[in-house]
Amino acid sequence: ATRAERFNEQDFETTFLLARLARKRGQIDAMSTLLKRAVTLGLNRERARREEALALAQTGTLLDLEKRLPQLLMEQLGDGREICEAFTNGFLVHGRFAEATSLVQQWQQAYPQDSLPDVMLGRVTEFDRLPEEAERHYRRALQKNSADLMAAYGLGRVLINLNRISDAADEFRRGL
Repeated sequence: ATRAERFNEQDFETTFLLARLARKRGQIDAMSTLLKRAVTLGLNRERARREEALALAQTGTLLDLEKRLPQLLMEQLGDGREICEAFTNGFLVHGRFAEATSLVQQWQQAYPQDSLPDVMLGRVTEFDRLPEEAERHYRRALQKNSADLMAAYGLGRVLINLNRISDAADEFRRGL
């Protein structure tokens, strides 16, 4: 991240992507600062507001945002994956497994080759204490993308819970 800023510190797109990275890391204050800077450098204000909305959704502050979800998905501007991931995480924060599953299944239908929906279904079923089902989703993600670190880590975590320690170690090694 620091190298990217030094390389192209006056580019609003670089700054925006750093803000998105901060959001994904849960560093909301840093995200906000970076978004303000990106707007100053030329980022469209609506795009910045969308990223702020995703931060709220991701942390479970869904309130009025949930009503905007269909509109956000229709006008996704290439951010469909980000929108689905943020809202799925928000639903998980509140234990709303059915809504999370429904959203991810729609996402999966729209992008059948993307491994992230399978990872997210793995997370949903893992949170819902369905480890065998979570294992199946994580394995499907790894079939689509053998280098998916989130899938390998999730699978390792599930395998530990299933007392399959040796198999879990193999998945954690894959993640290294």
